[in-house]
Amino acid sequence: MLMTAHVVFAALDPSRPATLSDQVITGLLRGKLGYRGVIVSDDLDMNAIASHMGADVAAVAAIRAGCDALLLCRNEEHQAAAEVALIREAERDSTFRARVGDAAARIRAMKRAHVANQASRPAPARAIVGSFEHRRLADRLAGRA
Repeated sequence: MLMTAHVVFAALDPSRPATLSDQVITGLLRGKLGYRGVIVSDDLDMNAIASHMGADVAAVAAIRAGCDALLLCRNEEHQAAAEVALIREAERDSTFRARVGDAAARIRAMKRAHVANQASRPAPARAIVGSFEHRRLADRLAGRA
């Protein structure tokens, strides 16, 4: 999994941050570099995006550019606006709807790979998880030691 950044790579796309740039995500990452995994946006609530456009516009642009999953970490109203905009765009535009389908397929594949990976590893023994050493470390990290 990769996370985009809200930086402008002027040599590739002087007008848009990487999160919203199909030249960066689809052209460079997927095309030239051949990356096939999941691409997650940086937080669309950050000022680099939020102060220039609404979450609804940014969400559609990020998916269109090639992001598979979006982060909207701080504002529930932005999350709701992005959801409405994404649904509306998918209903209106079959190419966008197909793009969302591709993103969902990549996310499902990542989840299946994670489950298979976890299944191939034995669960830690009960004597390890919750052991005295682990509790002592947790206390120390919590400042209670």
